[in-house]
Amino acid sequence: PGEEPIEGQMLAIKGSRFITDDRGVALFKNVDKSEEGYKVDFGFASKIRGWVPSGGPVQILKMTGNKTFFIPYKASKILNGQLKLELDDKSNLSFKLSNIKVTATIINQADTLTYSTLTQENGEFYFNLPGGMYTISLSPLAFDDNFRPTTFSQQVDLVNNSEKMIYFDIKQRKRSINIKKRD
Repeated sequence: PGEEPIEGQMLAIKGSRFITDDRGVALFKNVDKSEEGYKVDFGFASKIRGWVPSGGPVQILKMTGNKTFFIPYKASKILNGQLKLELDDKSNLSFKLSNIKVTATIINQADTLTYSTLTQENGEFYFNLPGGMYTISLSPLAFDDNFRPTTFSQQVDLVNNSEKMIYFDIKQRKRSINIKKRD
């Protein structure tokens, strides 16, 4: 009671993705009853900064009939990032910094947890994450031989930092110049 709903939280249930509405609601209809429960993945980007589900990014919800689940949130650490593009000034090629998948992976004693988000038009991205040591990675599928990051992953300490900023440099391959001698 008294807590605000979280609008725009993406989650996945049985492989289908949902986004909460302005009341913080995601409706999953015609659900089969399951004693084992359904795995609900909250490890996607949220519009609200600084908060994560208290029970972790992956939770099992037991569906035994019509039921409403309230998912409490707690304060999180924030990881900000940006892709920086270095173009060859003699080239006419371009590269879009938007919609590149970025993952944050933490390995704890029990298992590996992965969070994901997409870059914005200017190459910026952010995560709400619980404290821990993370590997932040760019999807190699977003790049080709002309444009590559200098590194595809970085380590980030969110144990000792409540907010951290990282950068990935994207460089365009230098063109080779062929000089032909005229006779």
